[in-house]
Amino acid sequence: MFTAQGPIQEFLKYSSSIAQVMPAKVKAFLGVQVMAQPGEKRSVTVLIVDDSDDLRELMVFQIQSLGYETVEATNGLEAIEVARQTSPSLILMDINMPLLDGLAATRVIRESGQFPKTAIVAFSAYLGGVHRALALEAGCNEYLSKTECVDKLENILGRFAPLI
Repeated sequence: MFTAQGPIQEFLKYSSSIAQVMPAKVKAFLGVQVMAQPGEKRSVTVLIVDDSDDLRELMVFQIQSLGYETVEATNGLEAIEVARQTSPSLILMDINMPLLDGLAATRVIRESGQFPKTAIVAFSAYLGGVHRALALEAGCNEYLSKTECVDKLENILGRFAPLI
């Protein structure tokens, strides 16, 4: 695996013209951070956590088309690690997943104290009621059914992670 060292790493860190044209995955790999210029929109990262590849792909497409950056996880354990690495502004968290469910992952994320400003919106195939109460109790800011989450995605992004 190639990692930029010495002068190359320093150049990539501080060269905004290169960093702006580099794909997000390359930026993350090289540790490049891009700061918004005055008057520019800052980048907002949304973490999408779902074990369904199809739903994640649909949400990534919709969210990126609105100008957001996305990162993904397929279970609660991955969600915790990706959140630590990327500090997302918003986490869209499925409740029912293998290895570690969304409620347990939400508790770990909230209890870590590292993400006080990160909103977590839980979604599930189950309709509200007791599942909504459990999600809010675990530390989620909102609970929606999967169809609501997809249908109201633009509203959710505007409410919890607006592009400035």
